[in-house]
Formats: sequence, C-alpha cells, structure tokens
Amino acid sequence: MRETDIQKLIIEWGRLVKGMSVWRINVQGMRGRKSTNIGMADLVAQYVFCGIPILIFFEVKTPKGKQGESQKQFEEVVKKDGGFYFLVTSIQDAQDALSKVEQFLSSKISQAGNHYSPHKWEEFRAETEGAGEVGNGRREKSSTGNLLRSYSVDSLSS
Repeated sequence: MRETDIQKLIIEWGRLVKGMSVWRINVQGMRGRKSTNIGMADLVAQYVFCGIPILIFFEVKTPKGKQGESQKQFEEVVKKDGGFYFLVTSIQDAQDALSKVEQFLSSKISQAGNHYSPHKWEEFRAETEGAGEVGNGRREKSSTGNLLRSYSVDSLSS
C-alpha cells in the first residue's frame, strides 16, 4: 500500500470520528513551484475535545518509510511547543494516537487546579509508551485505543 492510500484511509476514518476533521497538506508543490510547506506533516486533524479544538499532525509512512530531515525538523517544532505529532502507518496507528491525545488531555483536565507545566506531553507520552514499541519507534496495536475498535479497514477500501 502506498502512502497516499494510507492517507486516504485515515482521512475517511477521520470523517467517522465525532468532532474530527482531517485535511491533507500539499507538501510537494505544483506546476514547477516549490511548496512552502516542505517538511510539514502529510495530514492535519482538528479534534474537538471537551469543546476545545485541538490540532494533531500525522506524518504518514509505509511500514518501511523513513522521515526526511525537514520532516524531523517540523516534528521538533510542533513538539517543542507541546503540540501533537505522530508518525503513522495505518488507521490503527491514528486511532492509537487519538487515544493518547485523549488520555493526555483528560489527565490535564483532571489536574486543572494543580500548577503543572503546560508542556508535559512528551513526558506523558514517554510514560505511556513502552512494551508496545517496535524498533522504529512506532507502537504496535495498543490495548488503550478502544475508539472505533470495531471499525474495519476493509470497510474503508470498498
């Protein structure tokens, strides 16, 4: 399966998630013009959580795909300011990413009265990763991502 096929599937999945919109970003440019979006994630999602719109960036790769330098730089910029950025290879990865975002935001809401740093996403993510990690830093299927577990990739392809 090509990256563009995975992107299409994730966009279709995003349409089924209540409160989510997913858009593809043109990072290639067109008609001989270079894009000003070089390095930016392939997809950006807006997800409304407890009435607050949240942006989530998805860099889509095939299972053997690797990030380029400009993509790594974009990831660094997003994460530096506490943003959500995920390298995904499937709808399952996108579901798992959304579950992590929900867990993190839920924990922040429950700590609302405490004086914690607003940019603890990386620490939280490190705590929730672990046994599910594979060699390339991506996670295998997670038991925490119960959102749309009954949803089948096959139903998107038809």
